[in-house]
Order: sequence, then structure tokens, then C-alpha cells
Amino acid sequence: MAKLVVTSRGWHETGQALHEVRCALPTARVRRARFLGVLLVDAATEADALGLAERVSRACGSTGHATAVLAEVESELEPIREAALRVGSEQVGPHDSFCFRITKRGAHRVTTPTPDVEAEIGAALVAALERRHGTRPRVDLGHPDVTVIAEVLGPTTAVGIVRKAWRERAEASPVTRPADGSQ
Repeated sequence: MAKLVVTSRGWHETGQALHEVRCALPTARVRRARFLGVLLVDAATEADALGLAERVSRACGSTGHATAVLAEVESELEPIREAALRVGSEQVGPHDSFCFRITKRGAHRVTTPTPDVEAEIGAALVAALERRHGTRPRVDLGHPDVTVIAEVLGPTTAVGIVRKAWRERAEASPVTRPADGSQ
């Protein structure tokens, strides 16, 4: 089963994002999480989580991001670190820039401050990717090609990725209208 965590751009846009995701993935189970602005998507389809996240990113203007969930672990630092290293090593290519982000919601056991978690896991990812590809990877905290994300949702953490290309293609393809303004 493919899974996504979809965030809306703001809590007030969650209803719009819910509608857009349901239109983009009509056969998927889409539900609100217990956290404001967070939707959970389960899709029992042939498509993988990466393909579904790309589809949602292209079709849905109200989403903050659609994370393709590639691992689910307990909300504790070591399992999150291990999953982020595995996912990042598999998904960040030798020419991709990347960063690691964690968002913590609900009751969990990740007591280390968020910036410290991001720095520690990000540094471990740099070392793992350098070993894998033989060159030092590019870290880009502003606009990376791949963002490795840990979405802490209470006792469970979803670890996955978002690709910049998913959003760029959607933004690069605006709806064009005839010059006379007709529809």
C-alpha cells in the first residue's frame, strides 16, 4: 500500500487540500490526521508512493508538500535516524542537492531540539552519501532537489521524500487561455 503525508499551506486551507487530493487520487483513502493541516493518504494501487506524491504535487495548489512515505518507525531518535539514512541513501542521487527536515507533532519521545536533530541526521546523511557516491553531496537548505522528511505524528514517524521537480513541473505548466480571453 502506498502512503503519503500531505500538508496544507495553512490550517485554513486544509479543506481545500482535502478536496484537491481526493480529486487527484479518487480511489485513495484520504483522511485528516489529528493534527491541523495534515492529511493522510492510503492508496491500494499499482502506483508507488513516489508516483502518487508527484501526482498530488502537480494537481494540488493548496498543499504545502506531499511526502512519499518510504518508512514508518517509532517516534524515537535512533529509529528515525536509521530510516532517514536508508531513505536518503536510496533516493538522493550523486548529482542531487538535498536537506533533511523533521516536523514534530503530538506526544513523542524525540526530546532533542529540532535544529539539533536536523543537523545531526543531515551530517550523517552527508557521510552516508559520500560513501555511496564517492563524492561529497551538495547540501541546500533553501531549495534542495530532494528533501528527506521525518513527519513525527505522535507515536509514529513517517519518513520519506519530496522532490523539487514535482512542484516545478506543476508551476511551469500554467493553464493557458486564448488571447481573446474566452474559455
